[in-house]
Amino acid sequence: MRIPDAVESIVYREESEGHLMTQDDLPDGWATSTLGDGLIRELQTGFACGVHNRDGDGIPHLRPMNVSEEGAISLSDLRFVAASEMDRDERRLAFGDVLFNNTNSPELVGKTAFYDLPDPQAFSNHMTRIRCHGDVLEPRFCAMFLHQRWREGYFQDICNNHVSQASVSRAVVCETAIPLPPLAEQHRIVAKVEELLARVTTARDRLARVPAILKRFRQSVLAAACSGRLTRDPREPISESSETPVSWRQAALADLLQEPMANGRSVVNAAGSGFPVLRLTAMV
Repeated sequence: MRIPDAVESIVYREESEGHLMTQDDLPDGWATSTLGDGLIRELQTGFACGVHNRDGDGIPHLRPMNVSEEGAISLSDLRFVAASEMDRDERRLAFGDVLFNNTNSPELVGKTAFYDLPDPQAFSNHMTRIRCHGDVLEPRFCAMFLHQRWREGYFQDICNNHVSQASVSRAVVCETAIPLPPLAEQHRIVAKVEELLARVTTARDRLARVPAILKRFRQSVLAAACSGRLTRDPREPISESSETPVSWRQAALADLLQEPMANGRSVVNAAGSGFPVLRLTAMV
């Protein structure tokens, strides 16, 4: 889910031409900096592993699809590697890390998520682990900012394009400019964004149930209409045999048709000319 516009203006302020605003444009107490200017203490690329499985045997090996377009860790499509592959710290993710997608399609490279899981997991060479200096840069704020930059198309514009994919180097990440509020303000921004996004998630989940509710309502209305309950006078008795109003009668469908039923026929697509042909997809 995208950051709500009201919060977006707090997290990242942008001129119409797409550049960061100058120091004079920032709120009091804010500064402009780059991530490599003392804000992060480590950038570590993950590792490739040719031996993996999807059976849950070993340790999850997070890849680009494990960072969602909403900026969150996704465990819906996991590959696992042997636990022995995580024999060194540089191969492990820990709570509080920022996970940056360094290699992907041009449209997806740069997705970022805060690693909020309690257990360490491995990460592929298409991912970069960022560890912040927590006394100046809140990791959640860093992840939020980088993912917002991805959503705006920043990494698509500056990535290195290869034959079938694009990449963003560690040097480019370090050179990424960031508007830096005081640490206490970063905490407040993160808390506010998480509060609003929780509301968005709740609203989205409720809206997702609406089609099923409408479908059941439509079926109930049609069932009531076809049984006479929709327009029946409450004083009119119900037939015990048909459970319809006694003023209704039953008849065979064939006796009510002006012409016999007929099947349709297959036709060649005329590419916009001729007349429309209704198919199964025309019925809802």
